[in-house]
Amino acid sequence: MRKYNQDVVILRDLNAYSPLFGASRTDTRGRAREDLIDKNNLVVLNTGVGTYVRSDGSTSHLDVAMASNNIAQIASWSVHSDTLVSDHLPVFISLQDPAVVDNTLLPQWAYRTAR
Repeated sequence: MRKYNQDVVILRDLNAYSPLFGASRTDTRGRAREDLIDKNNLVVLNTGVGTYVRSDGSTSHLDVAMASNNIAQIASWSVHSDTLVSDHLPVFISLQDPAVVDNTLLPQWAYRTAR
């Protein structure tokens, strides 16, 4: 994986299992992905909701969203309930960046009364 020096969001179908993503077990690929996330100081955004729908209707946690710490603090993860003709449920990542309010008063000029 590439080293990032800026804020980043990565969403991938990892085909790996880890409690970090919401799975009940860890496999070899999941352990490797955990190491990758740790080495790159990323935060997993998943909430534990499954994203892959098996033929029996059960779900697993194959789609994983990761972000840098700054992004993770303002991000929320959600999963749509309809597959939209896929075997993966759509994932939404919303950024709740609060508006910056500048309380500095700007000078005002009375142009009409200026002589």
